[in-house]
Amino acid sequence: MLNDNFITENLISSLFQIFIDAERLGTQNQFFEKFNIRHKILYLIENIMKTHESLYLDQIREYATNKTPEATKMINNLMNDLTYLIDECIEKLSQIKTYQELLDDKEKFSKLDEETKQLENEKFINNDRIVKGELQVD
Repeated sequence: MLNDNFITENLISSLFQIFIDAERLGTQNQFFEKFNIRHKILYLIENIMKTHESLYLDQIREYATNKTPEATKMINNLMNDLTYLIDECIEKLSQIKTYQELLDDKEKFSKLDEETKQLENEKFINNDRIVKGELQVD
């Protein structure tokens, strides 16, 4: 199916256009919705390229060459998304480090009540999940 001429000629530019158009969702949760849409599009492109690179690499080059304003918008949006991810991960990693330092300080940790210990552990688990999900690591 991905070898069909119509698909080969239009898939990449269509995915890139949806990536760009996600910027103008105009909904209440606009940032997270557009971010999730873009993430899924990048996932699709990544998997398409894994299996059909020879077919679609030229389409990407052609898009970048012939549709410079759109390619620039896409790259700008991608850079904004990456900046958000990096900022978010740095913040969560800092919180994880703080929690690990608290665990290492046995005296300080033992003085915490059980509810605080549980809350700190839940924050750690949540931060760890967010970082692994955003960086796609295990």
